[in-house]
Amino acid sequence: MSWIALLLCAVFLSALSSLLQRVLMKADKSDPFAYSVVFQILGGLVIGAFATVKGFVVPPFAQYPINFLLLTILYGSGTVFLFNAYKYLEASEVTILTSVRSIVVIATAVFLLGEAFNFQKVVGTFLILLSVFLLSKNIGRIKFNKGILYVLGMALCYGSAITNDAYLLPHVDVFSYTAVGFFLPGLFLVLVKPKVVLQLKPFLNTKIFAKMLALVLC
Repeated sequence: MSWIALLLCAVFLSALSSLLQRVLMKADKSDPFAYSVVFQILGGLVIGAFATVKGFVVPPFAQYPINFLLLTILYGSGTVFLFNAYKYLEASEVTILTSVRSIVVIATAVFLLGEAFNFQKVVGTFLILLSVFLLSKNIGRIKFNKGILYVLGMALCYGSAITNDAYLLPHVDVFSYTAVGFFLPGLFLVLVKPKVVLQLKPFLNTKIFAKMLALVLC
C-alpha cells in the first residue's frame, strides 16, 4: 500500500477517533486521566496481540533509553491533555486546533533531526496556519477556555513524540514498536497516579467499554 493510501486511512480513522473521544468525554463524570490510562493500556494489549501474531520483536531499549523515555512521557502526557481537551471543546474545535501539532513536528524535525527547512516546508507551514484560521472562522469564533491550553499541550507533546518516532522507526519493528508505544505511556500514567486504578469501574459498563475498544481499534 502506498504512503498516500496509508495517510488517507490515517486521516479517516483519526476523524472517527475524534468523534469517539468527544462522545466519551461528554459525560459529566468522565475522568480524562482514567480514560487516558485505559486507552493506552488497552491499545497496547490489542496491538500487542497483533504484533505477536506477526512476530513480536523486542525494541532496542538499551541502545536508545532516552528516546524510549521520551516516548513514554510525551505520549502519556499528550493523551491526558487530549482527553482533557475533549472535555471542554467540541470535536470540530479540537480537530482544527490540533493542526498546530504539524508546526511542532516541523520545528523539532529541523532542529533535532537536521531536516532542511526548504521553500516547500515554508509554504506548507503557511498553509497549515491559514487553514486553521479559515476553518475556525467558518465554524464561529472558538471560545478561549482551558480546552485550548490542553490542545496546545497535546500538540507540543505529540508533535515532539512524532519526531522522536521518526528517529527510532528505522531501528525497530513497526508493529512491536507501536504496541510498546501504547503500553509504556499507560504504565507511566499509572505510576504517576496509582489511585487511578480505583476509578476504572465505569469500564465495566459494556457500552462504555465498547466505545473505548472502537476508539482503540481506530
